[in-house]
Amino acid sequence: MSSGPAEERAVHAVSRRSRRRLGKAVPIAVFLVATGFILKEQIPAVDSWITRIFQPEAWQAIEACRQAAITAVERPDFARILEGGEAKATQKGYYVDNIVLGEMGARGSEVRSSFSCYVNTNGGVANTHRQPQRNFAWPLPVWTVSAAGTASSETTVTQGGDKRLKVSSTPV
Repeated sequence: MSSGPAEERAVHAVSRRSRRRLGKAVPIAVFLVATGFILKEQIPAVDSWITRIFQPEAWQAIEACRQAAITAVERPDFARILEGGEAKATQKGYYVDNIVLGEMGARGSEVRSSFSCYVNTNGGVANTHRQPQRNFAWPLPVWTVSAAGTASSETTVTQGGDKRLKVSSTPV
């Protein structure tokens, strides 16, 4: 039995409708994937959630290293995680790198430190390394005018905490 023209038209109409639906769904799917990628890169909580779902062992290693980093700082009550870190698989666990913590310094300013850890397969931290980051402030000129009406400029540069370099200049 051969199919008639009415049956062929019905089959073509169904395939056209499915192509239209697919044509509408593809841009939405591309948009959702791109949005998910941007959220993963820009929001640490989303990145942590995605890592927790798709790589639970790596997430456990990152969390163990974060906890070790927070307990290693001088003032853990005033510490915050600035960068969450990345886990790389080793033969017997994970190497977690790029965890950056900010904590309150002795004079109230923020002190940043980078941490890296080796975490074994059981989730125990085998080794932790702390590297203080250098804080550098760009020189900001401070203009003063004396009673005689002469202007002078003083620039203060802060590098590495308490070291200060003052440069004064008086225009002629």
